[in-house]
Amino acid sequence: MGLNAVVSRRKFIVSSAGATALGASGVGAASTVVRTRRVNVGYVAGKREAVVDLLDTVETEHAFDALTATVSDADIDRLEGLSAVRYVESDHTARSQANGSYGIDQVRADVAHANGLEGADAHVAVLDSGVDHDHPDLQANLGRGASFVDGESWKRDPLGHGTHCTGIAAARANDQGSLGVAPAVTLHALKVLDKNDYARYSDIADALEHTVNRNWDVASMSIGGSHSEFLRDACQYALGHGVLLVGAAGNNTDSVIYPAAFPEVIAVGATDENDRRTDFSATGPELELLAPGSQVYSTVPDGYSYRSGTSMATPHVAAAGGMLMANGYGNGRARKRLRATAADLGYTQDKQGSGRLDVGRALLPAFNLPTGEFGRVSTAQGSVGEWHTVSLDKRYDDPVVVMNPLSANDGEACHVRVRNVTGGSFEYRLEEWPYQDGSHAAETASFLALEAGTYVTSDGTHVEVGSMNADHTASTTSFTRRFGNAPIVLAQSQTVNGSDPIVTRAEEVLPDGFTARCKEQRHREEVLVDDVNTGVRERKKLDGEHATERIGYVACEPGTDIGLVDGVSVAAGRTRQAVTDAWHRIDFARQPERPWLLGAMQTITGEDTAGLRYRRLGRGGVDVRVEEEQSLDDETDHDREVVGYMIGVPVSTTSSDGSPDSDSDGSTPNQNGDGDTDTSSPGSDSDGSEPTQDGDGDTGASSPDSGSDGNDGDAPSSDGSGGSSTPSSSDPDGDGRYEDVNGDGRENVVDVQRLFTTRDEASDDGPFDFNGDGRVNVVDVQRLFSQMG
Repeated sequence: MGLNAVVSRRKFIVSSAGATALGASGVGAASTVVRTRRVNVGYVAGKREAVVDLLDTVETEHAFDALTATVSDADIDRLEGLSAVRYVESDHTARSQANGSYGIDQVRADVAHANGLEGADAHVAVLDSGVDHDHPDLQANLGRGASFVDGESWKRDPLGHGTHCTGIAAARANDQGSLGVAPAVTLHALKVLDKNDYARYSDIADALEHTVNRNWDVASMSIGGSHSEFLRDACQYALGHGVLLVGAAGNNTDSVIYPAAFPEVIAVGATDENDRRTDFSATGPELELLAPGSQVYSTVPDGYSYRSGTSMATPHVAAAGGMLMANGYGNGRARKRLRATAADLGYTQDKQGSGRLDVGRALLPAFNLPTGEFGRVSTAQGSVGEWHTVSLDKRYDDPVVVMNPLSANDGEACHVRVRNVTGGSFEYRLEEWPYQDGSHAAETASFLALEAGTYVTSDGTHVEVGSMNADHTASTTSFTRRFGNAPIVLAQSQTVNGSDPIVTRAEEVLPDGFTARCKEQRHREEVLVDDVNTGVRERKKLDGEHATERIGYVACEPGTDIGLVDGVSVAAGRTRQAVTDAWHRIDFARQPERPWLLGAMQTITGEDTAGLRYRRLGRGGVDVRVEEEQSLDDETDHDREVVGYMIGVPVSTTSSDGSPDSDSDGSTPNQNGDGDTDTSSPGSDSDGSEPTQDGDGDTGASSPDSGSDGNDGDAPSSDGSGGSSTPSSSDPDGDGRYEDVNGDGRENVVDVQRLFTTRDEASDDGPFDFNGDGRVNVVDVQRLFSQMG
């Protein structure tokens, strides 16, 4: 059957702990001995009856697609031959992972306590050996426990292991003994370890189901054993029902044990009192966090003692997770925040994961919130020397501004250049290449201004905003704090020290840093060019070398609903290595009215200088493509690049989940090729958004458009939907916008000649399917209005 620990009559795996016993039955001297085994059987969804019908008795039916039964060899053979069966496994056992109070200070739980955060309203299930129910440090915090071990009470703990772990998590602040990470949390002791220190996997599964059924927040598992598909099914079930799972990574082993090694579980290793990783702590790519685990002082039956092990590290993390969930975090966000706020101890990822737990940092979301703002500008470029000023709403000490990509209304190659970034404003221009004339039709770009620094947002996302120096050669910078995985990097020159146009390109984006360079046009002959600072035209020879510029960057973990800027829901992601000079669709799961869009290539494939352009930004997604400059030749074919992107939506206009889809090539119809899906008017805003209704527009204006001042015609309505809540005769789809298809002032009228002319002038992308019905350069008017209303 291709699964680990598969049981058969020919090959039956009994765990080294002796998880199962042999049974015998018979009558008289001539009786036949029938061996039976306790097994866990996973079945295909919807195929329960086919499995149950083969068995005489079923001991436990689990909430997920599995059951536990005692079966004979013949039963095993029949089960193996049944297509409805995914696996048959022995009911393995797990063991405890144990081999102070410095831990409270080390993980900075005292900072959380000082701010009144002690875990009230959090519920943590401790799957262990029970608890000393009468212990003075624990009694007030104990909730409803349960025993899954036959004949043993959860209120007694012959091993002392469960009591020790429970005290680490939640010993009361009563001026005696020890103190827990979350001294106000409610602990639920679920006994799965028997008096001999063994826990059957079926009992662990039952305890996880019990946790789900009681709607408790966290399951702390300081236990471990071998791999099991059955146990993973149980973990997937609990995770899918909102439980945060935390497990001990293991002691004196070269790899992380199970269940901690499952991707559904936070695997926790151990540190010592010197804040160094312990020698006994397991290593491996599954390791996620470290926490105190060497000589930790905590409660035991009738007293206190020091114990060591990743078992001791685990309840530190479990308690912190419970505190986050009591403050509104789901299990996914809590896990992400614990990782993002962990302290980097300088080890490789397989030895420390994201780092050592930092409770204070995790529990204080305002600890590290950046100052920042999104905006949008639309303008035409009259000449090379023309610069446009944007006044910022907030004040900054060391700001960074990123402002790409540019919309694609004018067919000429172009990008945005930024300079004079100060505490209250910055300047930008639409910058063409030296072989062009420097004037450019109206385009739109979003910008993001952020204070430089390293941040962890309220949802746990790691963000770094900084600057570096780079010229035409590759320059590498290291992040102040290593990311768990490669971030999205938006990099842009903040200065104009060299006289020739450039695009800023990032590459080799890694968890600990990235490389950037300034790229000029490829043509190297003597040409007539406009100086980017003075606008004076002069003849000069271009050599590709460029002066050193200050490069600002924003590095952000991919994610959804990132609290990067007050009042804005941010999502960040990256495409596959698939974006070329052809339009490539990025779909958003959310349906924002008019999001702010930032994006940049994360790779450099080939030598051609190129920038990024967008069109059809609106509900559902955006098209992007790589645009090469053509100083050397007319060929614009470009190899595949990875594009990182960030979208921002005012919180009042976000939809249900606010998440971008991973990447898609599906597209929505665009009636006039103006670069947007939410309207078919070319629009004065130049990004394909609708013209303003009050005639003030922002064509040629360089002031930012916050999306909330009502001057761009899409101010949010009273219901937060971003538009009118009911259809009207001039608004057939009830979205608060007039449907002026051609931008000629006539509503719900299609001037086909104007439509094609507008589209041809705005794009050189070849034949276009206006209705998404497979026919190019044909407008099905009935279908067009059907889509609109």
